[in-house]
Amino acid sequence: MIIIIDSNVTIAALIKDSITRKIIVDLYPHAYYPEAMASEIEKYKGTIREKANITEHEFYGAYQKLFKYIKIIPDEEIIKHKNEAKRMMKDIDSADHLLLAAAFYFKDVCIWSNDPHLKQQNKIVTYTTAEMIKKIKGFLSK
Repeated sequence: MIIIIDSNVTIAALIKDSITRKIIVDLYPHAYYPEAMASEIEKYKGTIREKANITEHEFYGAYQKLFKYIKIIPDEEIIKHKNEAKRMMKDIDSADHLLLAAAFYFKDVCIWSNDPHLKQQNKIVTYTTAEMIKKIKGFLSK
């Protein structure tokens, strides 16, 4: 199964060495992130650094380390799915259409996000971190 990871999950993994980060590492090579959403992490870089109490250099080190375990989905791969995703999310939360567009590119896919709005669409199964922990319990490396 392919797992499309939302920015809120990657940001949580950058802030703290937690179960979220462990799951991302253990999901490799099944975790994906849309290239078009990279600006989300950059947008919250200051908040991430402040909460994690790290320097800019440490932030970029953590970012590079985390993204060794997450494959980037190039924009050109999801562009043909963007309009359908926008239509589906227009009355829910249009900002999340990129996650759906990325998910539509794959078969046997789910989204990992802590955004409750994503559960309002019915095309792609969406798991919160708590649900993801339950789903993969027993498969995490020790």
